[in-house]
Amino acid sequence: MKFVTVATHSTPDFEIFQKSASQHKISFDILGWGKEYTSHKCKSIWLIEYLDNLPDDEIVLYTDAYDALMLCPKEEIIEKYDQLGHSVIYSAEQNINIDGTFLEKVAIYLRVRNREKPYRFLNAGQWIGRAGTVRNIIKETLSSDKFDSKNNNDQSLLIEYMSYFPDVIKLDTKNIIFSCTAGRTGLEKDDYSIKNDRIFNSITKTTPCSIHFAAKNFEGANWIISQISYLKGSSFTSKTPKYNWYKFKNRLIDLTCQDNFLFHLVVHSLLILALVLSAGCLLFYLL
Repeated sequence: MKFVTVATHSTPDFEIFQKSASQHKISFDILGWGKEYTSHKCKSIWLIEYLDNLPDDEIVLYTDAYDALMLCPKEEIIEKYDQLGHSVIYSAEQNINIDGTFLEKVAIYLRVRNREKPYRFLNAGQWIGRAGTVRNIIKETLSSDKFDSKNNNDQSLLIEYMSYFPDVIKLDTKNIIFSCTAGRTGLEKDDYSIKNDRIFNSITKTTPCSIHFAAKNFEGANWIISQISYLKGSSFTSKTPKYNWYKFKNRLIDLTCQDNFLFHLVVHSLLILALVLSAGCLLFYLL
């Protein structure tokens, strides 16, 4: 089994990730060290080059490096991967990160939303799978005419790809291997508890092997690592932009629909309706 990540340079946040991996005797192959990371297209190209040099049936785990933790040895990861019974498994989150026109976004959302809440949508920051299958998936997205200098959102393209080929990728909706906080920033104390240095997801009742604090959720990350003995004294130095705002907004979403895309769609629709009614009332008054 291989472990791989993308990192161009060392930072305190990267050192926390490395420390968590070393604790569980996991060594990562690092792609892009010393290079310039201009877009997520770099990650896709480097991963394809890396996977091209591996046997097709090699099991590979990828994770982002600057906002993630490893939480267990590789033996547990392999066991859970075998239990899930699928060639390629991606992390799942509550939010859906897709690009495109309004109608394109709605169409993709409707095709991929039919899963149990709250972790229904693909996150590209963590995956595990057979090298050959993952390589072919990444090549398909890289060859997309939507993957250009203006749109290099690999996650959006993977979600669109999955909307047409739902059986090729399995999402870890139960947080068996991966847990991702995207879409639930600020709700860490509700979602997780820590016992004996393991994170327990209170929603799925599982203990994931890795956690990804996507969308720069470093305040939530620091609350978690403060309770892990081998990471005590460490802290992510980056800050979460508008953390309290996200906490308030995500609390509303959690209490209403546990669906960030639907919540924003409804709110924006109500705002447009209010503007139309206001304009109508003003026109009526003026006439």
